Amino acid sequence: HGIPFSLSAAERLRDQLLVLNKLKECFNPDGSQSIKGKEIYQNYFTGGNAWFSDSSDTEKNMFSKELTFPHPETPGEKLFCSWHGKVRISNLRIRIHFHWSFAKTAPLNVVYIGQKITKV
Repeated sequence: HGIPFSLSAAERLRDQLLVLNKLKECFNPDGSQSIKGKEIYQNYFTGGNAWFSDSSDTEKNMFSKELTFPHPETPGEKLFCSWHGKVRISNLRIRIHFHWSFAKTAPLNVVYIGQKITKV
C-alpha cells in the first residue's frame, strides 16, 4: 500500500539517514567509537525524543516475522532488524529499519523504509 507524499516526512527521513551515515563513520582507528560518535548516539538514540530505538521485547516477540528481512547482499540470508528510526507527521508513521551491530567493521544495512509494521 502506498502512502501520500509528505515533504516534511521526506526531509526527516533524509536527516535520519544522514545521522546513521555519520554515526557509521565515527570510529577511532582501534575500532572504538569516537567522541563524536558517542555524542551522536547520545543525541539521537537515547531519551524520550530519540530518533532511533530498538523495538521492545514484546514487539520483537509479536512481530519477529515482520522484523525479519531478506539480506540485501546475500541471497537466502535473513536479517532481524528491530532497530529503527521513527518519523511521525500527522497520522503518518514511517519507520527506517536497519541492521548494524554498531561496530566499525560491521555493515549498516537499511532494509526497510515505509509505514510502521509493528502496529498492535
